[in-house]
Amino acid sequence: MYPRTEPAVLTAMADMFRRGCSVEELADIYSLSVRQVQRRLARRGLHVKRRRTAAVQLAIEVRQGQIHLLCARRTVAQMALHLGLRPRYLRLWMSRHMPSLYEVMKARAREQRAVASPTRDHDAPRPRVALTRWRRGQIGRDYRAGYSIAAIARHYGHHRTTIWRLLRLQRVPLRPRTARSPMWLRAVREG
Repeated sequence: MYPRTEPAVLTAMADMFRRGCSVEELADIYSLSVRQVQRRLARRGLHVKRRRTAAVQLAIEVRQGQIHLLCARRTVAQMALHLGLRPRYLRLWMSRHMPSLYEVMKARAREQRAVASPTRDHDAPRPRVALTRWRRGQIGRDYRAGYSIAAIARHYGHHRTTIWRLLRLQRVPLRPRTARSPMWLRAVREG
């Protein structure tokens, strides 16, 4: 761990950096690593841009070339699959290294979504139905009739956990996981 740098030394480092002294020279003068000098300058509000090595710059240019070849009619997710990357990583990478192309692709995807799927009624979430005393009893009766917790939750517009808690509060005996088979449901409905 490096020793704590005094405020006067930090001020001197910042002044030298503003006058044109490089980070490497400051690291030699103060016997610190380049990264530590960058951090100390950042404390003074001076951002030092990291230099890319030749290998990193070449990798960025290669990736940019690949993306330019792939981006004709593909989405970012399709390009990521082709390159063997995760879509989230590729989106972040493109937003950093190719912001103009990334914005164009985002706009194109927005237009395609707007044309492909205009707002439909069945996509809209169902409004929640108030859980009155009668409805709570109905939920218990539905469950005993063989409906699953997920189906009841969809029907009433509540989360599965809410329905499960209601059933536990009513002390309705819950079915074991293996009892969700169609044979069991048929037996319940017939019996």
